[in-house]
Amino acid sequence: MMTLTFALILVFCGLVQTTTTIPKDVTPYTQLGCTANDVQVVGPGIITSSLCNVCPPGQSQFDATVVFTLKDTASSPRSCIGIALCGQGNDFIHGQLITGFPPLTGTLPFETTLTIPCGSTDDAICFGVPTVGKQNSCPNGQCCDTIYYTIPGQADTCPNPDNNGNDIIKSKCNYQQVCVKNPHVTLSCTAGCPATCGDTTTLKLCATGFPTIPTAFTLDPPSPLVPSGPVTGGCQVFSGQLSSTTTFTGTVSFPNFGSVCQVSASPMTVTVTPAVSISGIVTVGTTSCDGITSLRVDPPSGKAFPLDASFSWHASSGTFDSSSGRTVLYTNPAAPSCSSVTVTGISNSGKCTLGSFTIYDHQCIRAEFNQLTCSK
Repeated sequence: MMTLTFALILVFCGLVQTTTTIPKDVTPYTQLGCTANDVQVVGPGIITSSLCNVCPPGQSQFDATVVFTLKDTASSPRSCIGIALCGQGNDFIHGQLITGFPPLTGTLPFETTLTIPCGSTDDAICFGVPTVGKQNSCPNGQCCDTIYYTIPGQADTCPNPDNNGNDIIKSKCNYQQVCVKNPHVTLSCTAGCPATCGDTTTLKLCATGFPTIPTAFTLDPPSPLVPSGPVTGGCQVFSGQLSSTTTFTGTVSFPNFGSVCQVSASPMTVTVTPAVSISGIVTVGTTSCDGITSLRVDPPSGKAFPLDASFSWHASSGTFDSSSGRTVLYTNPAAPSCSSVTVTGISNSGKCTLGSFTIYDHQCIRAEFNQLTCSK
């Protein structure tokens, strides 16, 4: 974070070297056979513009202001520096050439405008392919990012971009994969996905590669999953109990050069499955001549009701000796006429419906059963 903060301070103070980037077919640069390693790009670049990795409508890329740090590893200055970046996906044709550097001794922060693909969830967006071996050789047939320069004693004329690398000496250039830190947001599940009604579901919303420290992590809908603990390592944890299948969207906000940027993760759907499957769990006892019938609720074979389950009994006519237990005695004064009786099971403080079904008493006893559903 100190390096990032330092880079941003340099931007605000105007201490970063501004360079020029032009579209370029970089095929000739990748075929120079470079053998040196004097000038290097230190670490990934940082996007400092306010587009925040969000594409304009209908586009797949955007122009971003990026801050890099360039380093001279030699004991003498390096001049006429240029950086040829490959296009995405080993693309030679749609490359970019960065020029306009002053003579370099030590390190130099510089900024330039690069065309960046948007919507990527990778931690870094890289241009050329990785180099190989101690000499950072470019694999045969692959596109490698190329850094070239001149040394003291060489002619004062810098390589001309129009010469397509013909005036670059292979001992005065090197290959190095150049990457940009990619601002993106991810939403993942760490527990309870899918969830059985009454389980605790935990989601983690993480922000990576942002130019400033995020100020807000939000989940939509905002309940029943709520923040659990402080933001740690760029991630906010949300947890709670779901009563139904829900689709969540996570968004991170951060200050960005006088404005507020918001980046959202891809939506995530958490499926909530039934706690118990209702299937023939009501036992109807013998109905006496005075119209009293015993009714009992039992879980199906191999299943168990949640410990906090309770049951509610209702009748179109008649009374119960209890209206909340698993076993009740029901009196129907209208017997032998049919009267409907409905029992509903709930758990998780009433959030989960275990089942609701209707029985008809006396001579026309039968049962209609529904599968377990969870509802708000």
